[in-house]
Amino acid sequence: MKIAIGGETLFWTSPKPPERTLCLCERGSVRSVTLASVLKDYYGYADVLAAGLATTTKVTLGLLRAWAQLVIVVGNVDLAVLAYEKGLRDIKLLDVGTDRWLMPMHPDLVGEIVLMLERTGLPRVAIYYSNKETYLRAVNAAWERLKIT
Repeated sequence: MKIAIGGETLFWTSPKPPERTLCLCERGSVRSVTLASVLKDYYGYADVLAAGLATTTKVTLGLLRAWAQLVIVVGNVDLAVLAYEKGLRDIKLLDVGTDRWLMPMHPDLVGEIVLMLERTGLPRVAIYYSNKETYLRAVNAAWERLKIT
Protein backbone atom coordinates (compact mmCIF):
# COMPACT_ATOMS: atom_id res chain seq x y z
CA MET A 1 0.00 0.00 0.00
CA LYS A 2 1.16 3.49 -0.66
CA ILE A 3 -0.30 6.82 0.19
CA ALA A 4 -0.22 9.00 -2.89
CA ILE A 5 -1.81 12.06 -4.35
CA GLY A 6 -0.93 13.61 -7.66
CA GLY A 7 1.47 10.75 -8.41
CA GLU A 8 3.70 11.60 -5.44
CA THR A 9 4.18 9.00 -2.72
CA LEU A 10 3.83 10.52 0.72
CA PHE A 11 5.06 9.11 4.02
CA TRP A 12 4.81 10.53 7.50
CA THR A 13 8.24 10.71 9.05
CA SER A 14 7.67 13.03 11.98
CA PRO A 15 8.61 11.40 15.30
CA LYS A 16 5.93 13.45 17.04
CA PRO A 17 2.29 12.96 16.06
CA PRO A 18 0.18 15.95 15.10
CA GLU A 19 -1.91 17.46 17.88
CA ARG A 20 -4.97 18.02 15.68
CA THR A 21 -5.99 15.61 12.90
CA LEU A 22 -8.91 15.89 10.48
CA CYS A 23 -10.20 12.72 8.79
CA LEU A 24 -12.38 13.16 5.69
CA CYS A 25 -14.41 10.80 3.53
CA GLU A 26 -17.41 11.37 1.28
CA ARG A 27 -20.22 11.66 3.82
CA GLY A 28 -18.35 11.57 7.14
CA SER A 29 -20.06 8.51 8.53
CA VAL A 30 -18.04 5.35 7.79
CA ARG A 31 -14.43 5.63 6.57
CA SER A 32 -13.48 8.92 8.26
CA VAL A 33 -15.19 7.89 11.51
CA THR A 34 -13.33 4.58 11.46
CA LEU A 35 -9.99 6.26 10.76
CA ALA A 36 -10.62 8.77 13.55
CA SER A 37 -11.43 5.94 15.96
CA VAL A 38 -8.32 3.98 14.97
CA LEU A 39 -6.14 7.06 15.46
CA LYS A 40 -7.68 7.68 18.89
CA ASP A 41 -7.95 4.09 20.15
CA TYR A 42 -4.94 2.36 18.57
CA TYR A 43 -2.53 5.27 18.06
CA GLY A 44 -3.36 7.36 21.13
CA TYR A 45 -4.13 10.60 19.27
CA ALA A 46 -6.15 13.10 21.29
CA ASP A 47 -7.80 15.61 18.96
CA VAL A 48 -9.17 13.82 15.91
CA LEU A 49 -12.29 14.91 14.02
CA ALA A 50 -14.20 13.20 11.20
CA ALA A 51 -16.19 15.00 8.50
CA GLY A 52 -17.67 14.46 5.06
CA LEU A 53 -16.50 16.27 1.95
CA ALA A 54 -19.93 16.09 0.30
CA THR A 55 -21.85 17.01 3.44
CA THR A 56 -19.71 19.86 4.81
CA THR A 57 -19.67 23.36 3.35
CA LYS A 58 -16.53 24.85 1.85
CA VAL A 59 -16.47 27.48 4.60
CA THR A 60 -16.62 24.86 7.37
CA LEU A 61 -13.97 22.74 5.64
CA GLY A 62 -11.76 25.83 5.51
CA LEU A 63 -12.18 26.37 9.24
CA LEU A 64 -11.45 22.71 9.97
CA ARG A 65 -8.38 22.82 7.71
CA ALA A 66 -7.07 25.87 9.54
CA TRP A 67 -7.50 23.99 12.83
CA ALA A 68 -5.89 20.72 11.71
CA GLN A 69 -2.17 20.00 11.56
CA LEU A 70 -2.80 16.87 9.49
CA VAL A 71 -5.65 16.22 7.04
CA ILE A 72 -6.22 12.68 5.80
CA VAL A 73 -8.73 11.87 3.06
CA VAL A 74 -9.73 8.24 3.44
CA GLY A 75 -11.36 6.94 0.30
CA ASN A 76 -10.06 7.15 -3.26
CA VAL A 77 -8.43 9.61 -5.64
CA ASP A 78 -11.83 11.06 -6.60
CA LEU A 79 -12.31 12.19 -2.99
CA ALA A 80 -8.83 13.72 -2.94
CA VAL A 81 -9.76 15.66 -6.08
CA LEU A 82 -13.02 16.79 -4.43
CA ALA A 83 -11.04 17.95 -1.40
CA TYR A 84 -8.74 19.91 -3.68
CA GLU A 85 -11.72 21.46 -5.48
CA LYS A 86 -13.13 22.52 -2.11
CA GLY A 87 -9.91 24.41 -1.41
CA LEU A 88 -8.09 21.92 0.80
CA ARG A 89 -4.34 21.73 0.23
CA ASP A 90 -1.55 19.70 1.79
CA ILE A 91 -3.71 16.63 2.36
CA LYS A 92 -2.78 12.96 2.59
CA LEU A 93 -4.76 10.21 0.87
CA LEU A 94 -5.36 6.85 2.51
CA ASP A 95 -6.72 4.94 -0.49
CA VAL A 96 -9.15 2.31 0.81
CA GLY A 97 -11.48 2.80 -2.16
CA THR A 98 -15.18 3.50 -2.11
CA ASP A 99 -17.36 2.62 0.87
CA ARG A 100 -18.22 -1.09 0.71
CA TRP A 101 -18.51 -1.59 4.48
CA LEU A 102 -21.64 0.54 5.09
CA MET A 103 -20.94 0.79 8.83
CA PRO A 104 -18.19 2.42 10.87
CA MET A 105 -15.65 0.18 12.62
CA HIS A 106 -16.32 -2.78 10.33
CA PRO A 107 -13.50 -5.26 11.14
CA ASP A 108 -12.38 -5.46 7.50
CA LEU A 109 -12.17 -1.67 7.23
CA VAL A 110 -10.31 -1.40 10.54
CA GLY A 111 -7.84 -4.00 9.31
CA GLU A 112 -7.20 -2.22 6.01
CA ILE A 113 -6.75 1.14 7.70
CA VAL A 114 -4.35 -0.25 10.30
CA LEU A 115 -2.26 -1.97 7.63
CA MET A 116 -2.03 1.21 5.59
CA LEU A 117 -1.15 3.32 8.61
CA GLU A 118 1.56 0.86 9.64
CA ARG A 119 3.10 1.18 6.18
CA THR A 120 3.19 4.99 6.42
CA GLY A 121 5.20 5.11 9.61
CA LEU A 122 2.63 7.41 11.18
CA PRO A 123 3.90 8.25 14.66
CA ARG A 124 2.14 6.51 17.50
CA VAL A 125 1.58 7.86 20.98
CA ALA A 126 0.43 4.53 22.39
CA ILE A 127 -1.64 1.57 21.37
CA TYR A 128 -4.89 0.90 23.14
CA TYR A 129 -6.85 -2.27 22.45
CA SER A 130 -10.44 -2.29 23.55
CA ASN A 131 -10.72 -5.78 22.07
CA LYS A 132 -7.33 -7.16 21.05
CA GLU A 133 -8.68 -10.38 19.52
CA THR A 134 -11.02 -8.49 17.18
CA TYR A 135 -8.22 -6.11 16.23
CA LEU A 136 -5.82 -8.96 15.44
CA ARG A 137 -8.46 -10.87 13.45
CA ALA A 138 -9.18 -7.76 11.38
CA VAL A 139 -5.51 -7.16 10.67
CA ASN A 140 -4.88 -10.80 9.74
CA ALA A 141 -7.93 -10.88 7.48
CA ALA A 142 -6.79 -7.69 5.73
CA TRP A 143 -3.32 -9.13 5.21
CA GLU A 144 -4.83 -12.26 3.67
CA ARG A 145 -7.20 -10.34 1.39
CA LEU A 146 -4.51 -7.98 0.20
CA LYS A 147 -2.05 -10.84 -0.36
CA ILE A 148 0.75 -8.98 1.38
CA THR A 149 3.82 -11.10 1.96
